[in-house]
Amino acid sequence: MTINSTTAEKLANLNVNLEITANSGFTSTTVEKLVKIVTSKNLHITIHAGNYTSTSLEKFAKIDGSNVTIVL
Repeated sequence: MTINSTTAEKLANLNVNLEITANSGFTSTTVEKLVKIVTSKNLHITIHAGNYTSTSLEKFAKIDGSNVTIVL
């Protein structure tokens, strides 16, 4: 089952921790939005680095590094 960005945002707003896999297909803009939602609730998000540039990964980490895990 594929989860689209709208569903992912709804889940993030339900106060869950998220893990974004390399094959999720989410754009860096979508992931950035998810990071902001999840970390604003002091929850955790894990991002698999495969599809994102180093610049994007740094941006995700700068939002709230203590609540973001990046899998290399």
